Amino acid sequence: MTPAQYIDQNYSDIKKWLYNITKGERPQLYEDFVHEVIIIFLENKKSQDAIDTGTARFFLVRIGLNQWRSSTSPLHYQYRDSFLDYTEKEVAYKEYDETEDVLMEVIFRGLDKMYHGTEKHKYEAILITYYFNNNSNYSEVGRQLGVPHTSVRKIVLRGITRLKQIIFNDVHNGNYKLNTDIIDSWSANSSSVSQQALSSASQLFKSKYFSAT
Repeated sequence: MTPAQYIDQNYSDIKKWLYNITKGERPQLYEDFVHEVIIIFLENKKSQDAIDTGTARFFLVRIGLNQWRSSTSPLHYQYRDSFLDYTEKEVAYKEYDETEDVLMEVIFRGLDKMYHGTEKHKYEAILITYYFNNNSNYSEVGRQLGVPHTSVRKIVLRGITRLKQIIFNDVHNGNYKLNTDIIDSWSANSSSVSQQALSSASQLFKSKYFSAT
């Protein structure tokens, strides 16, 4: 599938993903914003890789975030007057790197396997999710769930070890193109791309499975 075919087949969904970025703000810019993101996607040489690796959605969202939230983006430059009252914290404009998005995808799928596995692994997936959605704070997770923070730490670390093994197996079986050195570097206190992806995947996972809690 080419980038143009991907846009054509997913156009309605793409508009929904990008609308979520704007949160309904500056509706007069929404259509221009969508078209700007699509043009960038179609002209970017990494778009085909994103489609081939199943990360095109994440790529498009990353482009959208860059365009909407960075004061140095082409969209901000073109419509600077409309963004003069922009008060939210900006993020640095950066080139797309598929590593984090591929890793986020495989982490999400790994958590999904754990959640639908044994009761033990399901509980590990839940605690990993709560941990990364509470600023990596064992004590806060323990307080919310009524579990000693030492137990939370033990279960989270055990769960991450299990999650890494699932992902190693997926990578070894050729399901994803990913450097296993990245997974080797994982630590619950790491500030690497691995933690960023794990945190993002946990947010997605929680939104899907724990929205009622």
